[in-house]
Amino acid sequence: MKRVLLTTCVVLALAGCDRNGPSQDAPSAPPATAPATGDTPVAAPATETVQAVADKPAAPATAAAGAIHTPAAGSPERTALMDALRTKVRGDLGGDAVFVVKTLKSDGQWAFAELEPQWRDGRKIDPHSTPLYQQDPDWPFDGLHTEAIWRKVDGRWTVFAHSIGSTDVWWTEHCNTVPRGIMTGC
Repeated sequence: MKRVLLTTCVVLALAGCDRNGPSQDAPSAPPATAPATGDTPVAAPATETVQAVADKPAAPATAAAGAIHTPAAGSPERTALMDALRTKVRGDLGGDAVFVVKTLKSDGQWAFAELEPQWRDGRKIDPHSTPLYQQDPDWPFDGLHTEAIWRKVDGRWTVFAHSIGSTDVWWTEHCNTVPRGIMTGC
């Protein structure tokens, strides 16, 4: 069963890959190196759903939403998305990070990303040094890869839900909330 789940996760992750490769969330950040693979699981997932945002009525996906696209590096949309997430994960990571973007899709009202955080100078973040790990070092988590769902509320991007180091495809529980085609696996 675990092998089937792992295979499914890999297939779903590959299906949503940005064919242009990883990119930084802001062009002013130093060039990033691709994150190392094969990290040993080290900490607990931090998943959060913002109930106040979830309770606000969503604009109909067909009327208010635009075409699904990947916001360009340095664009106002991408910067706003990453800034909103950076605020959410600052305490878990122990500082401000930039994100190497693996997947990023938006329709202008909802967005989803699969990311790898790193320090602004391009250094990899040591998971063991983060407050997230130090809070519960025995909790199994899979590195610091981060997934996030955003929703535009009152003209501003708000983090609807996010997770650091998840060991599953947690975001699929939101497939009936987020418009089709934005999230990997929905």
